[in-house]
Amino acid sequence: MSPMVDADAANAKPRPMLRSAVVLLVVLAAAIAAAWTVVSVRAGATRRGTEIVRRLREKGLAHFLGSQPQVHAYLATRPDGRTYGWRLVRIELADGNYAGLIVDELQDGARAQHSTEHWQAAADLHQVRYEASETITGQQTRGISIAMATPDGEPKVTVIMAKGREGIAGQGQAPGNYVPEGMLPLAIRLAAEGGKPANIMLILNNEALVPTSKGDYQPNFTSAQLRPISPREVEVSLDSTTNTYILDERGRIVSIRYESGLVFSAVSLKELSEKYEISQYLK
Repeated sequence: MSPMVDADAANAKPRPMLRSAVVLLVVLAAAIAAAWTVVSVRAGATRRGTEIVRRLREKGLAHFLGSQPQVHAYLATRPDGRTYGWRLVRIELADGNYAGLIVDELQDGARAQHSTEHWQAAADLHQVRYEASETITGQQTRGISIAMATPDGEPKVTVIMAKGREGIAGQGQAPGNYVPEGMLPLAIRLAAEGGKPANIMLILNNEALVPTSKGDYQPNFTSAQLRPISPREVEVSLDSTTNTYILDERGRIVSIRYESGLVFSAVSLKELSEKYEISQYLK
């Protein structure tokens, strides 16, 4: 004989489990939606980064840089206002190609850091060459050479790093949102005009190559996030640090505020030359 069963009691037992299952489903759905939102936002930012590179190539450097030589001077100051060093930027057009020079000179007590960067670029960015070197208190610490070419429409990058007498090299295809060396100020300008975050790829001088599983090396593309705060202010996040770039009405950089507290501020060439010997970089 079967025992008598209270129907209400029997139906009541599964209800806590049912409520728990519903809660878990809601939490899971929210997590999936949040993850999808993050992926969607990142994908959108990457598309905008690729669009920035495409605009640079399609419009050409002449649209952004013109044909007249440019010289930009900056003074570097510490958080306490003391002068820390200087930066000089030159850009000129020669034989249809653009050439740029960036010189940094920083002094911290007896420690002097000097770096130079040279870049050459075709007006449509189908070819770019870049060389940089750095010395600290008279001792060269790093040298690097980067070349980008687009023989078949797809940009390929070759990197050579030298330290002392040793050198390593690597080659690889660049992603669509890779901003070639010397072009970061223009990418920042276009990000400010666009008004929305953009993700780009850069090659950092101190991390330009990465080993592969085959025992050789390939270019190390590092992600950078450009976040416009206003039409004249862009935050650039790179390697867990965020620096702020201030632009003038023509899109030129007039100030860079580094997270460390160091600030580069635009000054006249006359003011910089009165404080430092820079004549050799103006020839």
